[in-house]
Parts: sequence; C-alpha cells; structure tokens
Amino acid sequence: MAHDIPTGNSNTLPKRMTRLEQVFSQLMDWLGDLPVGYVLMNAKVNGNDVLAMVDTGATHSFVTGREVRWLKLELKEHGYRIKAVNAKAQPVLGVASVELTLEQ
Repeated sequence: MAHDIPTGNSNTLPKRMTRLEQVFSQLMDWLGDLPVGYVLMNAKVNGNDVLAMVDTGATHSFVTGREVRWLKLELKEHGYRIKAVNAKAQPVLGVASVELTLEQ
C-alpha cells in the first residue's frame, strides 16, 4: 500500500510513500529519531532510487519479495532462515548480489 507524501516542491505532484517509508515515518513520529546505529538515506540499488535504512551493526540486509521483484533481483537459493524477535523462523527466499550507491 502506498500513500501520497509531499516532496517539498509545491510545483510537483506528491511522491508515493512505500510501506517501508510509512513504517519509518511512524517510527520517527513515535521515537522522534532513529535509534542509535541507524541511518536513513537516499541510495541506489542496481540503479533504482530507494530509501535505505543503514544499520551499522547489521551483518545482512533484507528486502521483501515485493522489492525483489521491483528491483529485478536475481536470487540464488540458500537454506538460510531468519528469525525476528518474538516470531517464528522464516525461510529466506534467496541471496542476491547488488550494486549499492549511497547518496549525500
């Protein structure tokens, strides 16, 4: 689900807010800021503009199946599983190599 958000330029149409952007917006409203060790920034993944949360303490980065399709990532199967706090372990759909460019 996406919602319209202002882009800061009154001469343009509103940008569509992705579900991830909605979650971060709600998190920022709730916390007032991102937790220590997290940075939210504009980036490019395989040439596609994205809003990325950089977790300086993370060993891996994850995206949803929807983002895999949108970014046209080629997945290689692995037997990995991921477990979030208070949740059952879920299989990882696959692993992809990507080109990540962080923007200033």
